[in-house]
Amino acid sequence: MANTINVKAFEGLLKKATSSYDNSVNKSGVSDQVWLKDYFKSEMPEISEEEADELAKSSIESLERYEKAQDDYKKAKSNNVSRSAWLNNTILKGGEAFSAERFTQYLSEIDSTLARCNEDMINVVTTQAGTINQNPNLDGFIAEQELVNTFNANASLENSNFRARVLQPEAGQTYGKNSVDIAVDDKFWGQKNIQRHQVKFGKDANATANMVNDKNYNNQRILVPKNQTDVVKSKLSKQKTVSDQIKTDDGVSSDALSKKQAKTLQNKVQDGKSLRKKDWSYYENKQLINNIGKQTMLAGVTGAALGASIQVMGDFLSGKDIKSDKVIETALVTGADSGAKAATTGALVVATRKGMLPIAKNTSAASLGLAGAIIIENAKVLYKLGNGDITPIEAVDGMGEATTIGVASHFGFLSGAELGATLGSIAPGIGNVIGGIVGAIAGSVVGKAVYNGAKRIVKGALSTAKSVGSAICSGVKSVVKALNPLNWF
Repeated sequence: MANTINVKAFEGLLKKATSSYDNSVNKSGVSDQVWLKDYFKSEMPEISEEEADELAKSSIESLERYEKAQDDYKKAKSNNVSRSAWLNNTILKGGEAFSAERFTQYLSEIDSTLARCNEDMINVVTTQAGTINQNPNLDGFIAEQELVNTFNANASLENSNFRARVLQPEAGQTYGKNSVDIAVDDKFWGQKNIQRHQVKFGKDANATANMVNDKNYNNQRILVPKNQTDVVKSKLSKQKTVSDQIKTDDGVSSDALSKKQAKTLQNKVQDGKSLRKKDWSYYENKQLINNIGKQTMLAGVTGAALGASIQVMGDFLSGKDIKSDKVIETALVTGADSGAKAATTGALVVATRKGMLPIAKNTSAASLGLAGAIIIENAKVLYKLGNGDITPIEAVDGMGEATTIGVASHFGFLSGAELGATLGSIAPGIGNVIGGIVGAIAGSVVGKAVYNGAKRIVKGALSTAKSVGSAICSGVKSVVKALNPLNWF
């Protein structure tokens, strides 16, 4: 990311902003908002007084929302409320304010999809007379419907265009030879049968393969029980697509179902017991938070001043005795960070307007306030790590907290596109570089502590990921993925 911005130009801009802040706010006593307005006018004389005032107001309100959410989170944490529960509650409350109509439609679609799943399964296991179907092969029909139901439940949560359906003969008709079992439609474009599936659930892989061989299932994908895919595929034509899940190009898939699970469902219903209905408990808490977040474009959220920032700090600090920047140093050393956040936000706004941050073009001042807050918070964490005050695991957790608080503080205030662009581009991309600049211009001693902290995170985060427990998924493939708070629950 270092080559996507003018690093030296932004370094100078940030130093100028912190110096101006120190002179105007710390020494003259003007408010942060007044200072920002004057700073914007001095750096961008082409804008009007009204625009400068609006930019300043939006920036400060953004920082204040972050601070308020930070206080709320600390209070919840002191009462042993988990981060996932706190964020989940905040997201659900924020949904009332964020695009209420669209959000309601999204939740309503999930509700109606789950209801249809239950209704369709009842129709499968009962006869037209309303009695339980005693067909000894009922497990195959249950498997078809369960694959469709889990796909549709997952698709509605992901807000996917695709929906699956079991194809059944019309009343009075019978199943045709080699007829399709399941079709997938695109409800957005109105396209029917974009995928055709044949479901075969033998007692083992050999039995399943034999059900397919010598049959004409051209242009149909073969759906088989869980863990039979590889063996069945080896026994069929190489042209056949074999899977234990319905999968679409947007990444949505059904849950895989074993032969034993299907037979257990058959025995349960034929013994007079009720099958568990699909409801919101079908989704794991992690899924709910992650996908509700996606509806507001939060999928790419990260907040680590890592990666390119290490190179940036290394370049700044290599063989140099950099004079300390008082505003930045105060923030990183003492934690009194309002000045650093305001100055960083101001510099971000000016830099986007002047083309120094091309990836952030047209990003709002409120979004950049959020990015500024996260950048400073993460630099503070890395400084503590570099000084040995916290462990790498605690540092990863601290940066996750900073970003989680950022998500919560702006949910309902920024548009989905704004919030997604900010957290998906500024924080993990440009934010890495700017985090490096922030650390470096704090001075040689402080900057090197931040630099060492970033290096320790990179070296230690993955090797210790499994010991973090529920905070980080054990299968993380990168530090950035580990630091995505929407993946943590």
